[in-house]
Amino acid sequence: KCCRRGTADFIVLKGDIDTMLRPHCRVIFLELKSPQGKQTKEQIEFQEMVEAQGAIYRLIRLIEELEAILA
Repeated sequence: KCCRRGTADFIVLKGDIDTMLRPHCRVIFLELKSPQGKQTKEQIEFQEMVEAQGAIYRLIRLIEELEAILA
């Protein structure tokens, strides 16, 4: 509710707890969809904006994809 339309479902900060505020902490935006689900125009625009800033955006369709990212 508090985010603009198209914002990813989840934002993950990945790194060691001691390094979360340092530049090598990775920010990963996750959009969860069913195997047949499609991104909206706003979601595609959000993905393009995130990737242009050098962050990681992943479209997740299977639990195995999520597990691989979080491992």
